[in-house]
Amino acid sequence: MDLANGKKREGRRTPDLTNDSRSSPETDSPESRSNRLATKGGEHRYRETILQLGLYGALLILIGFFSVCSPYFFTVTNAENILLQASIVGMVAIAQTFVIVSGGIDLSVGSMIGLTGVTAGFVALRPDTGPILPFFAAITMGALAGAVNGGLIAMFRIPPFIVTLASLYAARGLALILTNTQNLYGFNPGFKFVGAGRIAGFPIIILIFISLSVIAYVLQEHTRFARHVYAIGGGRRAAEFFGVSVRRVELILYAVSGAVAGLAGAALAARVASAEPTAGIGFELTAIAAVIIGGTSLSGGEGGVQRSIVGMLILAIISNGLNLMAVPSYYQQVISAAVIVVAVVADQWSKARAE
Repeated sequence: MDLANGKKREGRRTPDLTNDSRSSPETDSPESRSNRLATKGGEHRYRETILQLGLYGALLILIGFFSVCSPYFFTVTNAENILLQASIVGMVAIAQTFVIVSGGIDLSVGSMIGLTGVTAGFVALRPDTGPILPFFAAITMGALAGAVNGGLIAMFRIPPFIVTLASLYAARGLALILTNTQNLYGFNPGFKFVGAGRIAGFPIIILIFISLSVIAYVLQEHTRFARHVYAIGGGRRAAEFFGVSVRRVELILYAVSGAVAGLAGAALAARVASAEPTAGIGFELTAIAAVIIGGTSLSGGEGGVQRSIVGMLILAIISNGLNLMAVPSYYQQVISAAVIVVAVVADQWSKARAE
């Protein structure tokens, strides 16, 4: 069976590969099976349409609300600030989307941002390394750490929550040990240019985020690997039965998640011109929140990169708008939590309607 049909674009639900066993040819005619599948497909499309309208509608409502509340919100400068704020965590959210769609989770990415930022910082201290080598070192470090996570999860069947939670502490501790708890400064001009420079008038950090988003979306929509990710999230045993190498996919997934965290770590260090071993604290939770708000199911098999990007923009707009309104940070945390709860309730409600 070609798992291409198991892929879900625009967040379509991964089909249950074992559904056919509930009916036999003697009791279920081809016509009735076809009608049943058509009905389910229509229900899923209806649910996805409602979810997308709600997601984009919420984004537009927030933009309109804060535009009325603050004269500084709807400006080019502030839009750039929002994108810069969303870019670093947005990179992590993109990779987190694939991990969660597979039925896993990666809690280590925040600490990996600190570790890989320090890695990039040590390399960028040399004046002759330019911008490429620090980023390469950070991405490599992140990929290796992620591969360790993926190997433990795939080979020993340890729950991803446990493995990545341990990695969260290990990566943070290693970053503090390597730097002796000190921040790194004095990077070469090429590295700092990536964080503060522009190309064609656009900040390089935003261009990196947009490029990663496009690449991730293309991979999601047009590769067999992405179809296998959705199939694993829809049912691990069924995916194995139909020939998916689940262990290989999981290993690659967490390695890629670590590599993207490395990219984000180097980008953050370049942007603030400082490599801090404590950088990235809480980023994993913000990225997961963006993925959830975007409608990706924590149980796996359902979601999409484009939705997570919108979810990240919603969080960034809320934070930026409340800052412009001088709302204290502790109120912002409560409001963000309420947004997450509303998103989960809306997702569960739409699932119940579809069923």
